[in-house]
Amino acid sequence: MNENANGTRRNLLIGLGLLLLVILVLGGAWMANARFQPSADIVLSPESSTPTATTPASPAAPSASAVAPLTSGMATPDPELERAVEQAYLRYWERYSAALETLDTSRVPEVATGEELARIKEEVDGIRQRGLEVHMDVSHKYLIFDVGPEEAKVYDEMLNRSYSIDPEASGPSQEADMEGHVKDTFFFQNVNGIWKVTNSVRHEG
Repeated sequence: MNENANGTRRNLLIGLGLLLLVILVLGGAWMANARFQPSADIVLSPESSTPTATTPASPAAPSASAVAPLTSGMATPDPELERAVEQAYLRYWERYSAALETLDTSRVPEVATGEELARIKEEVDGIRQRGLEVHMDVSHKYLIFDVGPEEAKVYDEMLNRSYSIDPEASGPSQEADMEGHVKDTFFFQNVNGIWKVTNSVRHEG
């Protein structure tokens, strides 16, 4: 009986010893793992640790007003309207030149009205009263702008080589206001479907 009790006690001690050994092994493994691994709150994600590349901002393009002052803030004109105004402008110069050379203003109302028509008639009357003959020679460099269904403008930088002749004189007599570089703006209006010049303004300089 004593032998059975001693055997049971010995088995119990052995079991406790093995249990203690397992606990010690597991505890040591846990401590080692905790020691050699960083805690979760200091781990950097790839997104936060990788610098983000930035692209320098491109220089601002020049504004339209710096490139072409006459077209600043304007919408693109209708090509057909612009073409109609251009044809009307060229026709205006045909009629205007013919009136100065022939002293006949009968066809000027086809291309001009209002103040412009009155100005041309007055100019022709002045040439007639002085008994002069005019020869027109003008080179054009024009820009059509502010084109709308009813109104438009043409800016023209012209080289005017026109001259007048006094039939009673021995040679050509050039008028000061009919030569050199001039800059004019012509104002057009759509009159019953026909583009006509209503006024013109000369720019100094």
